[in-house]
Amino acid sequence: MNQIQYPLYMADVEQLKKEAGIAACSFVKTGMKVGLGTGSTVKHTVIELPKLDKSMSKVEPTGTAAVILPGGDEPEIVPLYDRETFGVGAVLKGPAIIGQMDTTTLLARNAIATVDEWGNILIELEGANK
Repeated sequence: MNQIQYPLYMADVEQLKKEAGIAACSFVKTGMKVGLGTGSTVKHTVIELPKLDKSMSKVEPTGTAAVILPGGDEPEIVPLYDRETFGVGAVLKGPAIIGQMDTTTLLARNAIATVDEWGNILIELEGANK
């Protein structure tokens, strides 16, 4: 009895999905809003997207605001940042206000925010026990 040989094995299919997901990133440009589906190929795109534009690791304020910070009595001028401009490796020292579509984050004076490889903002407090 002859067995049918399929040209692709599951490992090959997964590799092709990975290559397609990564290749899709070549169409993304800085500042572009990207809509992603829920298929099994998109996970590779999601992993690759934050790595695209290393120039996004340097963040620039979009403005300032007068804010009374915790422990303060008088307003201080605090820089404002747009979260969508943060790339992998971006580092920001507080005080600062980070705005994005669905939330606003106040970065305290003793806080340092770093964007990880997945695009998450990790906030550490200087002097905090690790």
